[in-house]
Amino acid sequence: MKVDLCTWTKNGAKMLIPVLERIEHVIPFEEVGEKIAVDDSSVDSTVKILKEFNWKVYPNRRGFINGGTKEALRHVKAEFFISVEQDVLLCTKWWDIVPKHMNDEIVAVAQGIEISTNRAERGFERLQLKKLRQTRLEERSKKWYSIGNNIYRSKIVRNLGFVEDTIAMEPFYKKITSHGFKWITDINAISTHIHGNLFNAARRTARFYSLTRENTYLDNMRTYRYFVILAFSPVQGFRYALKTNEPTVQLLYMLRSLALTSTFFQRRQRRLNNLRRTKTKIMVKTNSD
Repeated sequence: MKVDLCTWTKNGAKMLIPVLERIEHVIPFEEVGEKIAVDDSSVDSTVKILKEFNWKVYPNRRGFINGGTKEALRHVKAEFFISVEQDVLLCTKWWDIVPKHMNDEIVAVAQGIEISTNRAERGFERLQLKKLRQTRLEERSKKWYSIGNNIYRSKIVRNLGFVEDTIAMEPFYKKITSHGFKWITDINAISTHIHGNLFNAARRTARFYSLTRENTYLDNMRTYRYFVILAFSPVQGFRYALKTNEPTVQLLYMLRSLALTSTFFQRRQRRLNNLRRTKTKIMVKTNSD
C-alpha cells in the first residue's frame, strides 16, 4: 500500500521531532510517497524541523484546520493518504492495525484513537474508551472521530471534500457516512496525544467552542441554565472523578466550565448579530420589491 503522509502545523516545534521520528519508525519508508506539511504561519522552528525530516512544506493560506486539510489534499497523489497531527505520537503497531480496514472498498476513513498525556483528560478518555469496548466496531466511530491518526481513500475525500469547519470534525464525519461510506475507529491502535497542563486543557476546550461555526450545546442553552451548570460543576466534576478514579478530573471539569463562560456569551452575541443582519436583509429586499 503506497501512501502519502500529511500533517498541518502551527508553532509545534516543541513536540514535532518525536512525532516525526515516530512516523518514520511506524510507517515503512518504502510505502511512503509524498510527505506533505501545511504550516499556519509558525514563528518558531517548525518549518525548519519539517524540512530537516524531508517534508515538503506549504503555507496555510486560509488558516485553521480546514485550511490546512484542504491545502494538504491538493498535493496528495497516492490512492491513500495518512494524517498525523503535530502533537500525536503514533502507536508503534498503528501500521499493522489501521490500514487493513481499507481492504473493504466501502471504507473511506479508518483511524485509531489518541489518549492524552494530561492525567485529567486521560481520565475522561479512558471512561469513553470503556464505553467503546462495549460497542460494535461499525458503531464506534459515531462516538469517537478525529483526524489525528487516520488513513483515507483519496478519491472519496477528494470527491466529497475535506474538513469544512474551522475546527470541528463532525460535519466531515457526517459527510462521509451520509454518502454510504464507512468510517472505522479501531480502539486497538492507541496513540498518544501530547498535551500540557490542566489550564491548557481548559483553554483548548474554550478555543474549540469559540472557533467552531457549528451549532453546539451552548447555543441551545438559556443563560440561567448555563449558570446552574456552572454552579454545580464542582459536584458534577466530583462524580466524574469517582467514575474515573482520577482526582484531577474534578478540577478540569470546573476549569472547563469557567473557561467556557466568556465563550458562551460571545456565541450568544454572535447569534444575535446574525439574526439582526438577516432581518435587515429581509427588510431591504421587501422594500426593494
